[in-house]
Amino acid sequence: MSDSATLATRMVHTLPGWGLWANDLRDFETPFGKIGFRQASVLWVLRKQILPEPQQTPTNIAKYFGVQNSAITRAVDKLEQGGYVIRNISSLDKRVHYLVPTQKGNDVSEWIERLYTASLQKELDTLDSATRASLLEHVELLHDILARIRQVPTV
Repeated sequence: MSDSATLATRMVHTLPGWGLWANDLRDFETPFGKIGFRQASVLWVLRKQILPEPQQTPTNIAKYFGVQNSAITRAVDKLEQGGYVIRNISSLDKRVHYLVPTQKGNDVSEWIERLYTASLQKELDTLDSATRASLLEHVELLHDILARIRQVPTV
């Protein structure tokens, strides 16, 4: 097996473990109300502007996550009902809705991010600064590779 094949296999086996926190996100209570994994994911894409503003539609978010439009539509409906997002209807095409996070939406997204990064940050604090800098450089490289694979802009 080539070095790149070995590395690719190791990444595919290891990296999903970093996202296992998402399994716990099933309609749990936050200081801002109940939220689930799909809703948190949509808010994250909007808050981090993973997609450029003109592409922040339910359809494009579904494409980003590789899921059916209906899954995102249900999530957006719940987010709108909870006051986390608003839909702006396109003046050019009434079928197109742009999603805009509210302050409450941004706040809950940040709260969830802090909740799930706190333990990792605590462990990273035990590393020396050179190791952290090197790790950050490599994680950024992984991020860029993933963006190229998914053909989405880097943040």
